Amino acid sequence: MEIKIAGNEYSFHTLSGQIRGIEKWTETTVKSQGGGGYIHPQHGGHISAPTITTSSKDRQSFWFVAHDGQEFKLNANDFSCREGQNSLILFGNLKNKKPYEMMAIKNLATNNIHVFGESISIFPEIWNSFKKDSFISFLFIIFLIIIFWLSGTFSGRDVGPTVMLIFFCSLIAVVIVIFRAHKINNKYENIVRKTINDLNKFE
Repeated sequence: MEIKIAGNEYSFHTLSGQIRGIEKWTETTVKSQGGGGYIHPQHGGHISAPTITTSSKDRQSFWFVAHDGQEFKLNANDFSCREGQNSLILFGNLKNKKPYEMMAIKNLATNNIHVFGESISIFPEIWNSFKKDSFISFLFIIFLIIIFWLSGTFSGRDVGPTVMLIFFCSLIAVVIVIFRAHKINNKYENIVRKTINDLNKFE
């Protein structure tokens, strides 16, 4: 199926199949920060205990077994599914450009959709905006580091009001860029979700 989006023509197709071999596990990361100190043999001292923090992430992988015999192993942590449920995978790319990119999977039993972020590059207008904002954000971060260094923050000197103003303005700019990048990603996901839902009607 061919669809025109933001002036560009795209080709999409879907593949239907079932969910098989679901595997779920939890990854735990442990970090230690701080701690240390020194005790003098005569004058004593102080030793502080390190701060231990842990974080856990739920992981999920499964096989998508298409009705035509093709099989794909997928990682989708936020995709709600059970063994044997019918699902639909969306593939797409610019018209006459191959290979097709895997863009999303939809659970036909729950209507839950997982979008694969890697395929954002097939939308030039979205991808270019994302790269531009990421580059600007990177430059601002480098700028902040330079400002800190020039202001003497790392050397213990007092920081003047002008330098602090520049710092906060730059920090606000970074937040704005990150917010824009988030909006760009949401725009991409909305396009993909609408496309797979539209094509699902023809299945």
